[in-house]
Amino acid sequence: MVEAMNKKIKVNTVKRFHYDSVEAPKQHLYAYILNYNFNLKLRAIGRVPPFEAMRHLYNKSPSVFTVNPAHLIVGLNK
Repeated sequence: MVEAMNKKIKVNTVKRFHYDSVEAPKQHLYAYILNYNFNLKLRAIGRVPPFEAMRHLYNKSPSVFTVNPAHLIVGLNK
């Protein structure tokens, strides 16, 4: 699974765009990973985004987690 994810990241970032500085691909990779984790619905976890699945698991058994996933949202917390 790691190889598949690495391939997906490379195809959607490095191989598709040309970057002028070292900082540009870092910012684009960060934006891609945020979009992937918060928006992409995965078939393996019931067609929900990974972050939503994590929040659902937290609501079922919060003792498994050390940090509330709602505090990991970038930007204003809802």
